[in-house]
Amino acid sequence: MRKKTLIVVALSVLIAGHAFSEWRIDVGADVPWGIGAVVSDLGGSSQTNVNVLQNFVFLVPEGNFLYQFPIGPIKLGAGVRAFSLVLESVAWPNAFAEVNLGPVAIDLNLGGGIFFLFGLYNNIATSSLVIPDLSAYFKLGKSFRIGGGGIMFYDMDSSTRGSIVPYSIYLAAKFSFTF
Repeated sequence: MRKKTLIVVALSVLIAGHAFSEWRIDVGADVPWGIGAVVSDLGGSSQTNVNVLQNFVFLVPEGNFLYQFPIGPIKLGAGVRAFSLVLESVAWPNAFAEVNLGPVAIDLNLGGGIFFLFGLYNNIATSSLVIPDLSAYFKLGKSFRIGGGGIMFYDMDSSTRGSIVPYSIYLAAKFSFTF
């Protein structure tokens, strides 16, 4: 009897989760504001900034295709995230958490592991590269958001022998649609 009750409760939780979940598509563009790298060896670390953006401003189109589960003001989900540099684009699996604080949304994304390249060079590659991204947006209207954040590219294999961790600080605007 207990086993049947446990199975019914487990199935109810799974079904209820799908009843409140939704698909989400984010489409927008990022403008890198600063690019740099943290360089560390076994003895210490230093930070190096690259100032190539001093004379150039460029847009990097971004897209997310996600399946999310709202839990009060927090949304959790997973999907695919993609960036494009026009001639070459890259996509990877991505997990995210979003906290909505009134007109402000704070997003934490974590992805990597498998990369899908398409454009001039088409390939599926695996790597130990992990890509965390923390951003904050002001919500303007129902679907438009404007804000900024920071993204890093961390190689899990290089932690024991020193590492170079590239990062970018960016400004962003995107449309976020749910259905």
